[in-house]
Amino acid sequence: MGGLEAALLGFLLNALWQAPVLAAAAWILARLLRSAPAAYRHRMWLAALALALMSPLLSARGSSRLGQKRIADHPAVSARGVAPDALAGARADGPWLTVPLAFSTLPWGRGVAAGYGLFLLLRSVRLLTAWRRTQQLLRRAQPAPAALAAAGAECAAAFGRDVELRLSAEVSAPMTFGVRRAVVVLPAAYALTASREGLSGALAHELAHIVRRDCALNLMCELLALPLSFHPAVGFLRRRIAGARESACDEAAAALVGAGSYARTLLDVAARATRPLRLAGAMGALDGDSLEDRMQNLLGERRVMRGRRAALALGIAVGGLAALSRLVSASAITVATEAEPSDMVGHWIGSLRDSHGSDRPGADLSIALSKAGPAIRFTLYRYHLLADGSTDVKTEVLPIVQHSVEHGVLRFRTRTDQSDRPRPEDPPTEVDWEFAVVGKDAGALRMLRNAKLAADKAAGQDVPPPPLAMTRQPKAQ
Repeated sequence: MGGLEAALLGFLLNALWQAPVLAAAAWILARLLRSAPAAYRHRMWLAALALALMSPLLSARGSSRLGQKRIADHPAVSARGVAPDALAGARADGPWLTVPLAFSTLPWGRGVAAGYGLFLLLRSVRLLTAWRRTQQLLRRAQPAPAALAAAGAECAAAFGRDVELRLSAEVSAPMTFGVRRAVVVLPAAYALTASREGLSGALAHELAHIVRRDCALNLMCELLALPLSFHPAVGFLRRRIAGARESACDEAAAALVGAGSYARTLLDVAARATRPLRLAGAMGALDGDSLEDRMQNLLGERRVMRGRRAALALGIAVGGLAALSRLVSASAITVATEAEPSDMVGHWIGSLRDSHGSDRPGADLSIALSKAGPAIRFTLYRYHLLADGSTDVKTEVLPIVQHSVEHGVLRFRTRTDQSDRPRPEDPPTEVDWEFAVVGKDAGALRMLRNAKLAADKAAGQDVPPPPLAMTRQPKAQ
């Protein structure tokens, strides 16, 4: 599994649990703002959505950096290569849960990446189609009559904004369109039959969207939530954002035309509305929370938190979410792209192909972990052709004198014992080896240095021997 695939898998795995944690925390912290203006709740929910995406993104960075821990060289204490405390605390500063290399190299890793890429493509096409549908609807809308345009201009002056007013039979509720240039579109039937009071309330709501730049914010939320749009927690956050946004515009409209008058307008609009269209970059008067909740917010008596108290409550809520985001990012699930010591555990055998095309053992490497540290046993098979044509095989267990694991590669040094040397006065023979896990139950063993390789290199021949393919043997039942 490549670094990109591992980072993507880490992003998805962490999003599965981090997004619900942040959404639940936002729901709890929203109680601090229940008496504040809806605009403050809207900002808090926006921050929660941004952090729900940012946390798994930050967590995904760790998946491409796994396997960087170093285990210092340790002398062996026995012929089997047991090095006490060699791995003690090696993973103390690591993540709380790691998907090991042997698991992450399964074929479904790339399948998940391909499937997620297809999901993003389809969602992007869907969003682009909605945007094009929005622009086409806006082009087909007709300019409002002069009398209606004058009423719209009068209402817009109260908000300090100019507004372009159009009519369309394709919308069933007043809507605001546009990111750079806002346009309010009213249902043609409603605009021609509604009272002046009703039109003022509907226009006030849409003008509040323009003042707040909600079309641009909504499009930003659509793009921000796109990578996690499959997640129910993200859907919950988007509904909360829409609900707070519409409540904020309700409050602005009610302040202009009066709560009772605006409540009647909202009921009239809802009675005429049909199923909403799937649009992008547009705000509808009936988006967000249920009509019952919005009416209760408008007409219910409650103490309103304003000024510094509301700003303080918002700061506490957003600060709490940011602290939680940092905590969950630090406690992330990581996906291994390089082998860790635990991925190397097992009994590995490397085979050689003889002149008859048959495989025969060439090397035997056993790696075990315990509280005392790793136990490494390395065996070489030596074959000699006898005079009668048969083959004599001898096994030699080589003592491990030091080893290290860095960047997912095990390096160890063997030393020939004195009893194995042809002459006792000869210096010990040391050989450096390298072992790497390259896939599920697949590894590679390479000789890095011995006397012959050193002599060849001194003579200008730097040709390293090919690696020996190693296969992890299944555990005995």
